[in-house]
Amino acid sequence: MVSPQRTQLRSLDNLISMERKMLRHGLARPDMTAQELREFTKTIRAHLNLPALVLPPTRPLITLISRARSPNTKNASKPRRYIINEADIAHKLRFDTSLDVQLVNLETLSIKEQITLMGRTSVLFGVHSSALLHVAWMRPGSAVVQLHLPNTQLGSHAHVQRDGILSWYSGVHPSIIMNIENLAEKAGVRYFDCWPNKTVGASKKVSECSSKKTLSMPCLSVVQQEEIIFRETDSIIVDSEHVADLISKLAALV
Repeated sequence: MVSPQRTQLRSLDNLISMERKMLRHGLARPDMTAQELREFTKTIRAHLNLPALVLPPTRPLITLISRARSPNTKNASKPRRYIINEADIAHKLRFDTSLDVQLVNLETLSIKEQITLMGRTSVLFGVHSSALLHVAWMRPGSAVVQLHLPNTQLGSHAHVQRDGILSWYSGVHPSIIMNIENLAEKAGVRYFDCWPNKTVGASKKVSECSSKKTLSMPCLSVVQQEEIIFRETDSIIVDSEHVADLISKLAALV
């Protein structure tokens, strides 16, 4: 097994791959229990010499996950599902509230820094992606807001229940179907959905898929159409006032 102290781990995927036992766990498994999740997070924290108990911050911490590419990441010129006006959300929260707000690209943090940040986070906001698996490290009673792309409900109970068998057994990539809502439920984290005002990049391919008279591999089902939206959306615009208002209300409850 690779020692975490000697490895520059940058993502949860890399950390899980460190040990076959962890790899088999599967944070997105629909039948995962709360006890399994507690044992998993306890094991990871022990590997990284992190404290098992994380004390809440003196004032609520809002963490906004940025998908803007830093110069040191791969495909720096091609961000996907990037919220164009993410800075507006952060600015409004800082200006209108006394909350501690961080807009952060998780790829710039080590895995230890990511876990520590999530343990302190009161409300987490981000677009559906593997980054939201970090709800596993959040304190019970905290909250996560998952931003969906239009015409999708990826990462929620609604998505998995609608096409459960196809989702889990047809070879759809795990990042598409991972149920963040289920993970939040097991972690004792409050879960909320929201949708953007506008997206750029995917509409043409979806319309091409919808217009086909016969089924093909890229257009097999609604799941595949959602995957196209997920993969091809370049940027997103949200109602920053609405999102900031939702987050501030949630912060008052945690």
